[in-house]
Order: sequence, then C-alpha cells, then structure tokens
Amino acid sequence: MQIYILEHKYTYQNTNIHIRTQFLYNLLFLTVTYLVPMSVMAVCYTCMGRKLWGSKSIGELTHYQKESMKSKRKVVKMFIIVVTIFAVCWLPYQGFFIFVYHHRHFAESSYVQHVYLSFYWLAMSNSMVNPIIYYWMNNRNTFSITLEKYSSSHCKITKKFFHKIITLCC
Repeated sequence: MQIYILEHKYTYQNTNIHIRTQFLYNLLFLTVTYLVPMSVMAVCYTCMGRKLWGSKSIGELTHYQKESMKSKRKVVKMFIIVVTIFAVCWLPYQGFFIFVYHHRHFAESSYVQHVYLSFYWLAMSNSMVNPIIYYWMNNRNTFSITLEKYSSSHCKITKKFFHKIITLCC
C-alpha cells in the first residue's frame, strides 16, 4: 500500500523493522521540530521574563520608573503569547503524524490530504503571526512611523497611498 501526502511517499509494510523505524522517525521528528524548540523558548523566555518582571527600583517610584516597569511586564506578556501561539500552531501538525501512525486507516481516507494541508498551513502561519503580535504589543506604533518616513522620501502619489493605508489601518 502506498500513500502520497504532498510529495512525500509513505509505503506501509507489515514488517516489524519498518514499523519500528517509522515510529522512531516520528518521535525524532516530534522531538527535534517541536519539543526542543518549545523547551528552549520556554526556558529562555522564562529566564528573561523573571528578570524583567521582578526588577524593582529602590526608593520611591518616579513616573518614568513606573512606565518602565509597565513596559517590561508587557514584554513578558508578549513572551507568553509568542510561546502559546507557537504551541497552538505547531501541535496539530506534529500530532498528525503520530495519529496517522496509530490509526493507519485514516491515511487511506479521501480527505487526508486536506487535513494534512490544513495542519501544515496552520504551522506555517506561525511565521506570519509573530510580526503581528510584535506590532500589536508595541506602544509606539513604529510600523506607522516607518511607513510615513518611507512614503515621504518618494513621490507624492506613494505618500498619499501610504497615508490612506495608515488612516484605514490605525
């Protein structure tokens, strides 16, 4: 029996060596592409978050110090959102291979490619979502400022176009 998912050819045979190799490959794939990155992000962001969240100043807080603490805590919240979105986007893709391994009949269904492509799209969308999170969590809206600077250095038509986009979006 041969199953095609995109350009990957999966051949299932009833040999114990092949089944064991496929299982080990799925576990290795899960570990290298999901568990290790997730663990590294969690550890690094936790260390940075603890440092940022726990930083306190000595004496009475000034307005600037209060704003600085508020900004640091917002960065910690952004770390949590980034790690959570990574987990949500990549878990279905990773789980798909483990599920198909344990439920081989699912791989023979007519809609398996649609399910696979949906999970693949969700996993790849993580790269698109991160800049949106950074923009959304940014107080200064540097994206709008950058667009205005870029458009002012070029022709008037471009400036009007970007100005309309900025007023519609922001």
